[in-house]
Amino acid sequence: MIPIVLGVDHYLKLVIVVDDDIDVFDESDVMWAVATRMQAGPRSRHHFRQPRGDARPSADERGVTAKLGIDATRPFGEPFGAKLVMDPAKMAWARALVDRLGG
Repeated sequence: MIPIVLGVDHYLKLVIVVDDDIDVFDESDVMWAVATRMQAGPRSRHHFRQPRGDARPSADERGVTAKLGIDATRPFGEPFGAKLVMDPAKMAWARALVDRLGG
């Protein structure tokens, strides 16, 4: 799926695939999935050279750039821990404490 998505848009450089329990509009939720579900190996990381040129600064002198796909999903058909969610009241307490301490 990642190669298809990266191939749809010429300018797209990064795709992160997550499970349906992750809110794709919440960056911290997506990064949580990356931190807890991705393995930095061939199962979770897909790197592609993009032969089409574009004007982005990261492209080389020929206009060649790279694209990255990250699979931050639970392994299919294998047991995996449930997503832990902190109680909202405790989260508010922790945020207030950090704010009080100047963080």
